[in-house]
Formats: sequence, structure tokens, C-alpha cells
Amino acid sequence: MTTGARWTPCGMAYEERKRAVNQTEQNETEAAKAVELDKLGLPTTGWICTGWTDMGTASSRCELCKTAIRYVHTMTNTNWREILRVGCICAAKLEARPGLAELRERFMKNRPANLENFKMGVWKRSAKGNLSTEYLGNKITLVERPKGANTWEYSLNIMKSEKYDMKDNQTVFSKSVFSTFEEAQEAAFDHVIRLEWLNEPRVR
Repeated sequence: MTTGARWTPCGMAYEERKRAVNQTEQNETEAAKAVELDKLGLPTTGWICTGWTDMGTASSRCELCKTAIRYVHTMTNTNWREILRVGCICAAKLEARPGLAELRERFMKNRPANLENFKMGVWKRSAKGNLSTEYLGNKITLVERPKGANTWEYSLNIMKSEKYDMKDNQTVFSKSVFSTFEEAQEAAFDHVIRLEWLNEPRVR
């Protein structure tokens, strides 16, 4: 008598039925989404999130369902001329990855704590007087220019280039000058987060 994993046709049939049910539910969800968006005259595919904003209070309104929202997801589509600013539920309807909107909203809710942890991280001063740290696998350097003028800039060395579909060790620089070290810190933090969430190396 041989030992080892047992072949269980009933179990295999169950797994196949489960996959079929899951696929059916997914197809039904996609169909319902297509019908709903089609009624509004909107494209049913091709939507991506290009940004998000925490309004501080529920002072904005979703442009699809008109619900009052605090966390705004900015959605664009190459086949639609206008930007849509929507809440989490409607963002999930627009995107091909429904869970992504919920993760973004969770990030927005946790942003103050994450930003504070970033600021309280280990910052090393170089021989030139610049301050640098590593965050999510990227090296961030803050530079005061010109010296004594209280103007700050940042550079970001992309160390996980393959993750962002960029060249190895590419360095990007801030386009803006910040009046304080803390403002430059926050801008650099948002830049890294944008890379993580949107794969978009846009700078402030």
C-alpha cells in the first residue's frame, strides 16, 4: 500500500465548483458595474487613480453618487475628457481592482501617524551638511540652499527602480523650494508614497 497525498475526486470537484462560483460572481459584478456606468454614459474600463486628498472633514461630494466625503479619489480615463473626484465606493466601481480604493483610503486615514514616524526616523548628516534617510527602500536627501537662506529642497534616489519601472538608481529632485525643513520632509514623504501607490514619479 502506497502512502502520501490521497487523490480525492470529490474534493477536486468541490474546488472546481468553488472556482466556478467565484468566477460567476466576479462576472456578475463586472456586468452590474458595466450596466451602471453605461447608464451614466461613462467608460466601463480604463479608470485609474492619479491622486487623493484628505479634505479634513466630509466637506466634498462624490461626483458620482453625491454622497458627502472626506477622502477624495481622483480618477481619470483616457477615453473620458473630465476628471472624476469620487469616494471610496465609487472609486472601487471605476477601477479594475476594487480593493485598491479601500487600501488608499486606509492609507489616507493613517497618513498623519505614518508621516510622524517618517519624520522621527534616523536622519544622518553628511560632510556637506545635508540630511538623509531611507524610507521604503529609497534614499531621501534634504538640502538647504543657499546656506543660511532658510530654503530647502529634496532629492530622491530611487533604489527600487525595477519596482517603479524606472532606471537603476535614478535620482529625481524637487521642483519647489520649501521654507522649512519640516515642509521639505512632508513633500519628500508624499513623493515616495506617490511612487508606492501610483508608480508615478511626479514631484512638487
